[in-house]
Amino acid sequence: MRGCARRSADVFAQRGAGQEQGRGEAFGGFSYLWADTGDPGFEDGANGPGFLGEIAVFANDWFGVGAEVGLNAGDVDVPVIQVFPTPDVDFTQWTFLVGPRFRLVTGDRSRFGAQAMVGLARADIDVEFDPAVLPIIDEIDLTVAGFDDPETAFGASFGVHFDLDVGERLVWRVVQPDLLITTYGDDTQTHVRVASGLGVIF
Repeated sequence: MRGCARRSADVFAQRGAGQEQGRGEAFGGFSYLWADTGDPGFEDGANGPGFLGEIAVFANDWFGVGAEVGLNAGDVDVPVIQVFPTPDVDFTQWTFLVGPRFRLVTGDRSRFGAQAMVGLARADIDVEFDPAVLPIIDEIDLTVAGFDDPETAFGASFGVHFDLDVGERLVWRVVQPDLLITTYGDDTQTHVRVASGLGVIF
């Protein structure tokens, strides 16, 4: 009986060690953005890969404050102005967000959390025409047509994340989906973003 009790205590001690979360975490990895570019003047969205980096400090076992920097870039398929031939249109977006993070469920070697972040988003739509047709469209005012300088707007994201331990302080963020909201122009855009990568607990 005494041996069984000792083994049970060891199991609980191991579980407690596996659930040790630390007071901070940092994450970096690949992200993919399905951008809502319909409101700024495009019929189709812009899909693009990128990077997402985050850091968070926790006040207790479940509540913390984090910050993120994100970058995504991709091609826009259909421009609003019907110019022949169709120009090459590229979309780039940065995000700089801060806000609360929550550890909702903690397992032996895994955890599930959520975040709600606000801050700034900065987007740039770059239009390039074939040099052979530039003389034909030389008089087109692209600013009037909807292609302006890079624009900075309000940004917010709401999402969840699922982590698995892969080392003593190393975790794999298996998936982090979120809705990214921006307010370019006079409209509101809702983007979908998914990230995955590695993190450290400190």
